[in-house]
Amino acid sequence: MGFKRIHTRPTYTSKIFELEFRDYLDDEQQQHDNIAVLQSADAANVIPITNDNNVLLVKQYRFGIEDYTIEIPGGLVEKGEEQLLGVQRELLEETGYQAERWEFLGSVYSNPVFITSEIHHYIAFGAVKTDTQNLDFDEEIDLIEMPVKEVLAKLEDGFFKHPHTVSALNLGRRFLKC
Repeated sequence: MGFKRIHTRPTYTSKIFELEFRDYLDDEQQQHDNIAVLQSADAANVIPITNDNNVLLVKQYRFGIEDYTIEIPGGLVEKGEEQLLGVQRELLEETGYQAERWEFLGSVYSNPVFITSEIHHYIAFGAVKTDTQNLDFDEEIDLIEMPVKEVLAKLEDGFFKHPHTVSALNLGRRFLKC
């Protein structure tokens, strides 16, 4: 079974995505109209591990749920920017931290139901504070250092609600030593 896109109508562009509506034909030539799709740049996030074997987390307000989440640092990769450089930039901007050693954990789709982008997960070792936060106008971020053992227990208990954080922590388990 397959679908063939026959028409695309861009309708709205914001700072982080472009909304378009697509029409498709299926294998039986039935038309499926007005499928909403968000075009967005890829994103990257990182599990920063300090020299004390703590995970550096961020408490950040999320407008979609109108509440705070506790998650790992990350954000959109800018156009033309390499993923690793993008996530290193995001770590520095959101936390003021830099790290010595970086490992790529893998990538997943942000939400393939209606978003075109992927999220690229990293883990970074030797994270140390080198600067102050340099937040975007719509960011309010508090830093939390949590022992790896506690992070893994909270992951098992369903404490983390941001799917990109859950995905990264699951991919990074093999590196997380208690």
